[in-house]
Amino acid sequence: MSRFAKAFALCAGLVALGGSCGDAPVWPPSPSTLLPGQESCAGCRMFVSDPRFAAQRHARDGSLEWFDDVGCLVEKHGPDVSDPEGVFVHAFEGADWLRADSGHVVRTADIDSPMGHGWCAYATLEQARAAAARHADAELLPITDLLRGGAAGSHPRSPDRNPETPKRN
Repeated sequence: MSRFAKAFALCAGLVALGGSCGDAPVWPPSPSTLLPGQESCAGCRMFVSDPRFAAQRHARDGSLEWFDDVGCLVEKHGPDVSDPEGVFVHAFEGADWLRADSGHVVRTADIDSPMGHGWCAYATLEQARAAAARHADAELLPITDLLRGGAAGSHPRSPDRNPETPKRN
């Protein structure tokens, strides 16, 4: 066999090997590193600048969407988030990313999140309960429930959340 034929066979084998096992993204994914101010929100298109409220959604095809507010993720995908293990929400306190199938969120009108949704994520139910106890109007949910439409309204100040707020006609 000539050198050319050997080289061709080697290249063809490497291409075949790469095509059969190298293209599929790893699932479940790991969280990506956020560079604040360099990623734009897939919902509202503002820059993701405050990591405490950030979220990321990985799709099985390998694509990644960033969100500056958990509420933007919910508004864009709502109950259509079929793979919560591909969604990460940044912990409100600390530097950790929480996988959506394991964390909890608390929403209150007292929290000034980037788009005003007021959601904050916590790693444990105990942390979320402690945060909720500091606010009279707090709503506490597992992140998966929020993604599946378990929240009472889009914004904590919406008429659906606060009956005493007059509705606009």
